[in-house]
Amino acid sequence: MYLYIWYRGTFPRYRFDQLMKVGWKVLLPVGIGVLILTAVAGVLL
Repeated sequence: MYLYIWYRGTFPRYRFDQLMKVGWKVLLPVGIGVLILTAVAGVLL
């Protein structure tokens, strides 16, 4: 029970629009960058 209360108090709950903003502005560019880096490494090595 302590861990549950600690987790809920430590990590805030994000609204759906905040999660979508993080997804589009952070996670998608990082994913595309990793994909391009992997493709370049595959061609060169």
